[in-house]
Amino acid sequence: QRQLRKISITKRSEAEIVADMMEKQMKAKSAPTVCDVVLIGGGHSHVHVIRMLGMVPIPGVRVTLISKDIETPYSGMLPGHIAGYYTRSECHIDLGKLARFAGIQMIHAEVTKIDFDNQILKIRDINNEDR
Repeated sequence: QRQLRKISITKRSEAEIVADMMEKQMKAKSAPTVCDVVLIGGGHSHVHVIRMLGMVPIPGVRVTLISKDIETPYSGMLPGHIAGYYTRSECHIDLGKLARFAGIQMIHAEVTKIDFDNQILKIRDINNEDR
C-alpha cells in the first residue's frame, strides 16, 4: 500500500497573491531578453498562454501578440449570448487589456507572410499598410 503524503495548504489573501504576481512580473521585466516568442492570432490557446504569462512570467522571454482582432469571443458563453443572457461585451475578451496585464506587446495587424528561414513576418496593419 502506498502512503500518501500530507499536504498542507496555506490560505493566502487576494492581496498576497497579487503582490506575489507583481513581484514575479518585476523580476521577469528586469531580466535580459534571451528569447522572443510571437503569437499570431488571439484565439483560445493564445489567450490562455497570455493569461498564464501574466500570472507566472518567464524571465528572459519577450512575447508579442499579433492579432487583427482587438477582442476575441469566448465560445463557452455563445449559447448564453444567443439566448439573451449575456451581452456582446460580456462574452468577448479584450486582448489589449489582457496583453497589458501580462506585460506583453500587442500589434493590431494581420500577418500576410511568414518567412521561416529568415525569421521575418510581413504584416498589414489596420490601415492596410504593409510593414
